[in-house]
Amino acid sequence: MQNFHGDFDSVLFDCDSTLTKIEGIDELAALKNVKDEVSRITNDAMEGRLSFQSALERRLSIIRPSHAELLAVGQKYIDEVVDGAVELINTLRQSGKQIYILSGGFLDSVSLFAEFLGVDSKFVFANEIFFEADGNYSGFNGESALARSHGKAEIVRTIKGSKVMIGDGASDLETRNDVDLFIGYCGVQKRKIIEENADIVVYDSNLMSVAPLIMNRNFSLTESDQIRFNNIDLRR
Repeated sequence: MQNFHGDFDSVLFDCDSTLTKIEGIDELAALKNVKDEVSRITNDAMEGRLSFQSALERRLSIIRPSHAELLAVGQKYIDEVVDGAVELINTLRQSGKQIYILSGGFLDSVSLFAEFLGVDSKFVFANEIFFEADGNYSGFNGESALARSHGKAEIVRTIKGSKVMIGDGASDLETRNDVDLFIGYCGVQKRKIIEENADIVVYDSNLMSVAPLIMNRNFSLTESDQIRFNNIDLRR
């Protein structure tokens, strides 16, 4: 059992496989009948075997998503919202914590989902896709921090106060040295890199299970089959 102070100003969430049960880019790939090819690239990136920038470029060159397709994925995010996610965000917001979404996904999709969750668009960060006048794909913003490896960490460093990050993949883990606590969420996907390196690993499929970790000033953490701690180092 370990005790720590779960008193954070901001709570930062990944989107895909954290707030929603799906990987948006894989859903886009399914629309184009290239899901297997794209899923392999996604998994290589999430496990840390491929840089996020390389993975993004490869996947977009294959998929070339339209604006309508991105909005369809945003609705799919809503349809596949993780159990407890809406309740958790409402609880955190009512407690005065600032909520952020940091996603390697695409802004049009993530923004639609964020609106459903009640997260202000000012605090939503994702990759920007460019479109032709008819809504077809024309490219993406390669200058965005989120279009490259360590981009989430760059954004996290601009956020003041104490912070906790909740995510499921290698790009989320890159923020670990810039937040006060990193919670690896394995309730949707179990990834070895997260299980071995997150401060706390949560396996519960209901996201509300992380609430005690980030709401209480003094919380006694007991390891179980749903929660495991690797290291409690708040770096304050």
